[in-house]
This record gives sequence, structure tokens and C-alpha cells, in this order.
Amino acid sequence: MNLLTSEDLIAAGYEPGPVIKDLLAKVADYEARGISDPKYALKLLKRDVGAPPPKHLMRERPVALAEAIVPESKDERANVEAVRRQMHQLLKTPVIARGVILPDACPAGKAPAEIPVGGAIAVENAIIPSAHSADICCSMFATFYEERSSVAKELDALMSSTRFGPEHRHLDDVVPDPVNDENVWQNRFLRGLRDRARTQIADQGDGNHFAYLGEVEVDSALLAMLRITGHGDLAARFELKEEGAPKRYRVLVTHHGSRSLGAHVFKRGQIAAEKHVARAAQHIPAAAAWLDAKSDTGRDYWDALQYVARWTKANHRAIHRRFLERIGGRSVAEVGNEHNFVWQRGDTFFHGKGATPAWKDADGRPQLGLIPLNMAEPILLVLGGDRDEFLSFAPHGAGRNLSRTAMRRQ
Repeated sequence: MNLLTSEDLIAAGYEPGPVIKDLLAKVADYEARGISDPKYALKLLKRDVGAPPPKHLMRERPVALAEAIVPESKDERANVEAVRRQMHQLLKTPVIARGVILPDACPAGKAPAEIPVGGAIAVENAIIPSAHSADICCSMFATFYEERSSVAKELDALMSSTRFGPEHRHLDDVVPDPVNDENVWQNRFLRGLRDRARTQIADQGDGNHFAYLGEVEVDSALLAMLRITGHGDLAARFELKEEGAPKRYRVLVTHHGSRSLGAHVFKRGQIAAEKHVARAAQHIPAAAAWLDAKSDTGRDYWDALQYVARWTKANHRAIHRRFLERIGGRSVAEVGNEHNFVWQRGDTFFHGKGATPAWKDADGRPQLGLIPLNMAEPILLVLGGDRDEFLSFAPHGAGRNLSRTAMRRQ
């Protein structure tokens, strides 16, 4: 029987990872010298290599919160106050550097430190699963195409191209996609989830997720703006009419996340985060629990998130591809973005829950994004303003001051 095990060392406060192997070698040396008392061995270990790092605690005061929202009515003021309370709780978390609430912010629940919809945070070397939510990679995706038939026929084609509602497809209705054949299924956060991924390709899901058919007028001013901002490759895909007159294109826009696959990855990530803070911290609310991004577990979770992002984009594209096949059309251009996710920039992990990335891309161009308003209003095609004071995020939708239930009561 070993004098001390890796589990004993982790329970004593040492961080999991390569250092544990070195510590166990030291313990084996003590044992070879005749030491048999685990408590004494742990005392020697603290003397020889140093005590474990002190446990993290929630801060007494929150870090800086920027507000890109100005309430005007009574309902708006009450909504912002509720959002502010949640963010102030969350921003006491020791790994968070700063946060922002966006113009569409509203509370997401009543749990302590739960990030609101329309909230974003900058986190240092850590990933907080609750801050991207169970709907990992909830995202927008648009395909521009030329009109092929009536709106009614295109709506029929769309309805037969996807599936709405909970659960999954029957096995005789599965839509094959190469994304499900990637060599990722041994990742601890993805293991055993392949069938869930396979049976939900080309699904929209339920809740506030939608598929939308609309039109956009492409004119010389829009094309000039795309070229000026570095998106000449996108501008080149569109044509104007004779003598430079504007041309209308149809657009299919879908809005959904990673379905059951992402929900299970989140659940596993949340359990791992709570286990980590139970060892490394004290009195951390579950919604603020984090994973060390440099640990083996943190790296595995990051890899799982990247796969979930690829799967979700493949899901959007499967729906769009099936739709275009049914109407005999072709894609002129595509634009898409996540708004529930984690993005790494250096050692900082930017978490957004209902937040559209608005920073510059790898080529220094303002990012293109899609922001849907309510279903009676247009979907906006936007260029990111890269406003650092707001963590370079934009809103993800119209937002609301009251829940649907509260609105019906009024």
C-alpha cells in the first residue's frame, strides 16, 4: 500500500497535473527511508517542496462592470437592476478580470452568480462552463441565394429540410455528415455521445430557435462598405443589376445551438468545474465554478468545445444544403457567428452568453455578425466595432424586460 496516493495529494490541495508525479517520487523516497506515517510524510513534503497554493475565495468586491444599456422605463430599470445584481455576484469570482452587460441583457435564472443573458466576462486562464450555458455554441448562420420559386414553395422546402422540436431523428431518418466521423470520441467530455450527435444533424431544436426566410437588397454602398472593411472576398460573390442597380437576394437564416450533444458536454464540464473548485477554492457558487485552462481537464474541455463548435456549424450547413437542393438553388455567400461560447485571446478566455463577437478577426478585419431582432423586425448584418470597454461584444438580439409569462399577466 502506498504511503500517499495522487488522490491524497490532490485532496491536500496540490493541483492535478505533471507536478503530482514529482511529488509521488518524493513520497516514495520518504517511504524508502522508513517513513510510514502519511501525515508526517505530508508535513515533510510541505517543508521540502512547499505547501499547496492557498485556496481561492470569492472577492469582497466585484471587478469592473461596463454597462452598454440605459434603462428608461420602470420595467427597464427593474430589469437592469436584476441583471446588475447577478453580474456583481459573478464578478467577485477570483479568476474573472472584468465584465459587461449588453443592450439586450435580462436575468437567466435566480441561482447565485448566474450570468445573465446579454452578459460577457473576461476570465484569466480558466473556463467557466455556466458562463457559456448548456446551449453551447448557440449561433446564427445565413446563406444568400438567388430566388428560385415562390416563398410558399421555399417554405415547404425548408420544412422538409429540417426537423423542429425536442428529442432526435429516428434511425431511418439520420442525415449523414463527416463531422460525426472525426476522431474525437475518446475525449472525456465527448465519450459516448456520438449517437446523440449523429441523430440530431439537420435538426433545429425548440425554444427560441428558428429558421427564417428573408430578403436583402445588395447595392453599391453595401459592396463598398464590405470592400473598405477588408471583406472584398464576400463583396465579390454578389452582383448588381445592369448599370449598377441594386439586386435582391433571398436569405435563409438559422438560429440554434448544439442540441443534446452540447447539453451533455456542458453537464460534464460543470461537474468537473465543481470538483476543481472544491479542491482549489472555497465558497464558490456552482454557477461560478471554473476549470483551470492549463490543466489536462481544462485542455480536454477546450478541445470538446472546439468540436461542438464544428458540429454546430456543420448542423447549420446541413439544413442549408438540404434546402438548396430541394429548390435547385446554390449558395452565393455564407455568414455566421456564435453568441453562446468561449473565445480565447492570449491567456484570456472571453465568455459570452447571448453576446455577439465584435472584435477584429485574425486578418485585422471587423467581424461580420448577425443580430436578430423580434420576428416582426429585420435581422441585422453588422460589422464589429471592437469597443474594448465592452469587451468587444455586441448584443445578440432584441432582448426583453419581462418574461413571456409576466407579459401575459400584464
